[in-house]
Amino acid sequence: MHNRHANKGAYLEIQLEKYHRNLKLVGRADITKKEIRAIATPQGVRFIKHEGFDFSGTILGGRNCCVEAKMCESKRLPIDKNNKSGLHLRQLQALCFNGKLGALVGIIWQYKFDEVYAIGYWQLKKMLEHYNENKGLSIEGAREYGMNICKHSFDYVECLESLERQ
Repeated sequence: MHNRHANKGAYLEIQLEKYHRNLKLVGRADITKKEIRAIATPQGVRFIKHEGFDFSGTILGGRNCCVEAKMCESKRLPIDKNNKSGLHLRQLQALCFNGKLGALVGIIWQYKFDEVYAIGYWQLKKMLEHYNENKGLSIEGAREYGMNICKHSFDYVECLESLERQ
């Protein structure tokens, strides 16, 4: 059965796809969205979740980029093993592992229409280290440790690179 949360972040993903097209046009990056496959069965359509990240690709210089896009209007972006709409623990672990290997990684969290935060590797690593204590990222934490990409022309690649330098 189709996940009722699957299209919740559609606006965010559309904006990110536009941004990715512009990055490709100017030669800064080639980042693409992983698609969900649909398979027809006798019971109806079955959706197969993709493995990997919502968006991944290569940025100028040959560096890998891996990003999860989340839309959550509560004051906490939940992290759970079984969460249907937040960040899955395995996604956080995979982002941290790829970040450790040198990839540019992050979460793009749309909290409200004009509050879309880029959360970078160091904050993700901290979230994973303290997973049992907090089970999520608060909007206050995103405001303090992330960058609102709406104030940076949606340039989350630049924001994530900037967060790494801090």
